[in-house]
Amino acid sequence: CPVGLVRVHPPVLLQNVSDGGNGSLISGNVLRDEHGHVIIDHVDTGCAPCPFGKFSDDGLVCVPKTSTIGVFLPPIDSNTSTWSFAAQIHCAADLAREHVNHRIGAVVPELPNRTSSLRQLRVDVVHADPRSSLPLVLAYQRLRDAGAHAIVGSHDSATSAALATLAAVDNLPQCSYGADAESLSNKLSFPFFARTHPSLATTTVAIPHVASLFNWSSVGVLFVNDDDGKAFVEGLAAHAGLANVGVAVTASYEAAIEATYSLACAKVKAAGVNIVFATVLQSDLVGLMQAAESASLWGEGYAWVLAQHMNTDALVASASAVSLSRQSVVSLLDGLLTFVDSPRHSEGFSSFSRAIANSSSLVCARIKAAIDGTEDSMSSHSVTAGAMVGSEMDGEIGEHSLRRVSESHRDGGLAGLSQMDSEMTNQSLLTGNMTGRNSLASKMGSSMNYDHSSHFGAPVALRKEAAYAYDCVAALAMALAHAPSPSDGNGVFDALLSGGFEGASGLVAFDLNTADRATSTVDHVLHNWVPSDSGDALLELYKDHFSLARGWAAAEPAIRWPGGVFTTPLDHTALPPCEINHIRDLTSGVPRCVACSAGKIAVRGECVATESGHTTALIVSLSTALGLLFLAALCIVLARMLAAFVRASKAAKREKQSQLMRVRKAMEDVMQVGFSVCYIKFSDFSRLGWLQPHEEVRKHGMLEYLDDTASIAAFAAKNHAVLYAARTARSHTARSISFGLLS
Repeated sequence: CPVGLVRVHPPVLLQNVSDGGNGSLISGNVLRDEHGHVIIDHVDTGCAPCPFGKFSDDGLVCVPKTSTIGVFLPPIDSNTSTWSFAAQIHCAADLAREHVNHRIGAVVPELPNRTSSLRQLRVDVVHADPRSSLPLVLAYQRLRDAGAHAIVGSHDSATSAALATLAAVDNLPQCSYGADAESLSNKLSFPFFARTHPSLATTTVAIPHVASLFNWSSVGVLFVNDDDGKAFVEGLAAHAGLANVGVAVTASYEAAIEATYSLACAKVKAAGVNIVFATVLQSDLVGLMQAAESASLWGEGYAWVLAQHMNTDALVASASAVSLSRQSVVSLLDGLLTFVDSPRHSEGFSSFSRAIANSSSLVCARIKAAIDGTEDSMSSHSVTAGAMVGSEMDGEIGEHSLRRVSESHRDGGLAGLSQMDSEMTNQSLLTGNMTGRNSLASKMGSSMNYDHSSHFGAPVALRKEAAYAYDCVAALAMALAHAPSPSDGNGVFDALLSGGFEGASGLVAFDLNTADRATSTVDHVLHNWVPSDSGDALLELYKDHFSLARGWAAAEPAIRWPGGVFTTPLDHTALPPCEINHIRDLTSGVPRCVACSAGKIAVRGECVATESGHTTALIVSLSTALGLLFLAALCIVLARMLAAFVRASKAAKREKQSQLMRVRKAMEDVMQVGFSVCYIKFSDFSRLGWLQPHEEVRKHGMLEYLDDTASIAAFAAKNHAVLYAARTARSHTARSISFGLLS
């Protein structure tokens, strides 16, 4: 029989079989009851639908429709905030289970109706060390052995991708609450992966509207040279035009390599932009801003917008590592903006917060006293160390920091499998249904203690990932209820993508092509970093929130910009050019054009010194009146000579200025090209027999030396060229040279 139908005979037994009016013609003859409900189709084969609330996998027996969802919790270490993160995801999953099983629509109003055919939902949780693939596979397999029909997780892109690879083999639907990598949108590689957490591409669609908010028409982009950074640049370049914003320049730096910070900043500065969108690592931010300040790319009249959340307390605490005082770091970062996804301004998130407070879940009872869902300011400095308060303190436990799992928790990787059914006893809940040294209970204490007094130390923020996790469980539960069989992975995944709903993170809908959260359903918030009253801490203040569906909430948010001013920086690229021999002065924070001083000329926005002018004095001595005629003739000749001299002098000055500009252009082009280029004809190279020092080849007139982009491009257009690299290794007794054909 087809999936969801069961073979029955004799036909008389069909009198009590009904599909509740939801039957559909598949093929063949159809038998209906007195109400018009289909009670059997495929009459010729004797296949009938199971009664409401039951299903059949084998086509022989109808069984109650129960489903199991496996949840991967974030890793934990000695950092108290990682305990808070894991506890909140655990609570969110159990709260969703409670709402499904007890038909509660407090967070998702349509949840009771859309899961009514689901007799019972089980939620099992595991905790795996992401540093090792074997424990992750073991955790996954234990969930499968426990009967999981779908999985939720994980907290980051790398672990989620590994799980998605395993899930694809088993046709197991997966929903992630924390992964944002664009690579996971590839359905050829990850056919059963979906997410309620927005992908990185969503931010690149929304962030150009920050420029529109402040009337900026052109921005520079500075990014870390990794896959996420490159994806951010590509996405921003593709979507910026939709908001009438242009990307003037892009510059990358290498993580943790300070020498590349100044190069990236110099490239952005040379493009003449003063508005910078950046996606960088938290560990690099202070060094980058120091480099930006040195390059005159940061200060009054400039603006930087970070495309990810960062932990301001951790940044200030890192002052000693970079030989700065806390006050210096605060002053350096004063005026930065961040633009990140956040569901906190949705009605669903408010309902979710209230539902946790009213929940009877034993898991949530351990943490709800520690959750402070209020939002007045973004100060994480106002509470004791290790605590997280305010509405957006989500940065410290990002993908990079979560990889740092302490050795003390690395005893096989699996931290336990805990069933959370409503029928379970308290003892089985607290100890988990798989005991031993790998149990979650053994990690968290004999009672799975998430108690805030022992682990959190102070009130914590309800994290956005908790709302995303709740929505993952709810969405999968509704899909499992809708599909003919929970074991039909394709049917469950199709049902998951087709059903939108109002959830804990606001409106939830999936893109049918990528299974990503639909861009139109994602909210973003704009934060402003300002110093505390004491000057030794940074506060992250909420200023506005944005969605593609509704636009900005506030038309003119009050922002504290670099330099402590409240005047929005003007986009320098939109200003009219200065007149000849004038440069733009930004020292006052208000752009203005000023003339270069005597003896200097304006070259690429800077006044450059030139050679002193020559003064020629003509002394004429008249001895007698008889010499007047001769003098008149002489003056005519000298006037002509003087005119010729002035013309030659001006030509020399123009040539000198041209040389200066060529030198400066060459210097800038070398920075862009990375190196100057020396060419030699292949016939000459063959005669020499090997790659000789440049000066030796130059003596024989064989070397073509180019140092600017235009010259290199023109030469390359006319000649075929290959590039050889030589590496010299020296010792006390010998020298060896190796060659490699690069291109």
